[in-house]
This record gives sequence, C-alpha cells and structure tokens, in this order.
Amino acid sequence: MKGRNTNLIFTSIIVILLLFLLVALFFLFNSKVFSFNKDVSSLIEAIFPEIIGTVFGLVIFYVLFLIIGKPFSSLVENDGNSIDDILNKIDNIERLESDSSQIIKAINNKFSNYSVQFIDKTDTESKHLWALKDTKYWYSNGHIGRWIRFQVIPHLAKKSIEEMARRDLKIILLNPDNEQVCKEYWNYRLKIESTEGIFTILDVKAEILSTITISYFYKSKSNIDVSIYLNNVFSVFREDISSKATFRTLIRKDCPAIMYLSGSNNGEFYNASLSDFDFARKKLAEFDSVDGYQAKELTKEGIKAFLLSTNIVICKNLPDDLLDNIFKRCTVPTNHHRKIIMNI
Repeated sequence: MKGRNTNLIFTSIIVILLLFLLVALFFLFNSKVFSFNKDVSSLIEAIFPEIIGTVFGLVIFYVLFLIIGKPFSSLVENDGNSIDDILNKIDNIERLESDSSQIIKAINNKFSNYSVQFIDKTDTESKHLWALKDTKYWYSNGHIGRWIRFQVIPHLAKKSIEEMARRDLKIILLNPDNEQVCKEYWNYRLKIESTEGIFTILDVKAEILSTITISYFYKSKSNIDVSIYLNNVFSVFREDISSKATFRTLIRKDCPAIMYLSGSNNGEFYNASLSDFDFARKKLAEFDSVDGYQAKELTKEGIKAFLLSTNIVICKNLPDDLLDNIFKRCTVPTNHHRKIIMNI
C-alpha cells in the first residue's frame, strides 16, 4: 500500500511539473506572437529550442523516476516501512557499534551474580589485571605466553616475596620442537593481520623459549612454583584461570572474552575449566630443566646455559640467530625484568 502511495507521489510531481511547463509555454507563445506579429515561421523558429528543452527535461525526469523512484517505492512496499522508518533504521545501525559495549555492560550488571559474563574488547585486559591482582595461582592454556611473560610471572613473583607465600604457575605452550604447530600458529597470525613482532616461524619459537626462560628466571628469584607443558595441537582459543575467574578468548588481544566467575551462583563453568585444564596438561609432555636458571641476571650466556640443560631438542645445538632472538625478547621492554627483580 505504501509503495503505491510513493508511486502516486512521483506521478503527481511529474503532472505538476508538466502543467507548470505548459503554462510557461503559453505565456511564451503569447509573447512570441506579439513580438513577431503572428509570423508563424518566425514564431516556430523562436520557440523551437524551448520545446526541445522541455521535452528533453521531461524525458530525463522520467528516466530518473524509473531508476530511483520505482526501486525506492518497491523497497518501501516490500519492507512495509515508511521513509522515516527506513532513515531511523539507518541511524540505528550507525549507532550500533558505539552502543555495543554499553549493552554488554548492562547485561553484565543485570546478571552480575551469574557465573558467565561477556567482556567487551575494551575491558578484556583490565579484567585480566583485576583477576591477577590477588590470585594465588595462574593457569594458562595458550600459545607463546607473551602476556604471561610480561604481566603474570613478574606479578606472582613479587607477591610471593612480599607475602612470603607460594604462588603456583602452570602454563601450556606450543611445542617449539614441533615445526608444524609453530607454522600453523604463524599462519594464523598472518591471516588475522596481527603479527605483533612475529614475522617468521623462528620468531614463534623464540617467543615460546623466551616465556620458558623468564618463568625459570623468576622461579630462581622468588617463591613461585612453575610447571610448563608443551602442546602439539594448535587452537585459536586461549584460556587463563586465576582464583577469581576463567577467561576464554582468542589470540588477538583486542577481542571480547567470556568470563567464568569463581565463588558465584552456578559457578560450575569455572569449576569445569579447572578440571578441563588439569585433564589437558596431564596428556602433554612436561618441560624439564636439569639445572634451572643459574645466572643472577638475564644475560645471553645465562640464557644459553639454561636452555642447553632443558629437554627441548632445538636447544641442544642452539643457533646463534635463535639465541639472539630469545635474548632480545627476554629483555624488551628495556630492562623490564631487571627493574622488577631489583624492586623485589
């Protein structure tokens, strides 16, 4: 019905314009008759351009009507909405992204006592830091462990000394000896255009070995218990567990997360995540180091000596380019870990 009304509007516009042009031609005709003293040939010669222009204008308007008017009226008819409704929908779509975080927060406020919450991408890291603050343990089933290396491990080490209490760290990482799984991870980073300093498969291995090195470096300086497991299967998901919550998210750091709260009503998802992590790690080979990290600081010689004492095959004959890569990643940001160790 509304579509037919729109057709009627366009038709009415054409009729009005046509009447207007006819009136204009009438006055023009009278003017020409008077001016040329009813000389018909001179009259036709004078008004011929106006007639051609009028006809051409009507043709152009009709073509525009066929191109724009009918499809537009069909859209209105099929959708069953007025023009104002369509404009409102467009406006709502433009506001949707900006409103998404508020919607998620509103849902979380409504169901704050439930065990499962959705975390907007803008709040993912802050929620992780909240969960890290007072936790007694951190379990991570991930890939290269970069965030674990720079946030979790130093924090647990510092707290273990300040409170003179043990902290437990368990990490599942990709197996650096498995070329295929490292390649799958690297290819996925390329696919999502989120390389973040990982440009080769060697970089992937260097990241993993850097996380292992930093774990044992802090273990030698504090009261944290470290267990590392090597995974031969790649997954795009990662999971982090503290005594407050479990976070299930993706490789990208700017993505939303699902959070399972502990100690909440219906906290079975959190409890299940603990059991699932325990099942997963027991199926994997555990990383082992005969001597641990012996050097007092993070030096290239100390890192090399530590890695040579491990059960990782590629470390038995450690290439210089890989060692340089590991050393760089262990000490960037500049002196990050040295400053933390000095403070604790």
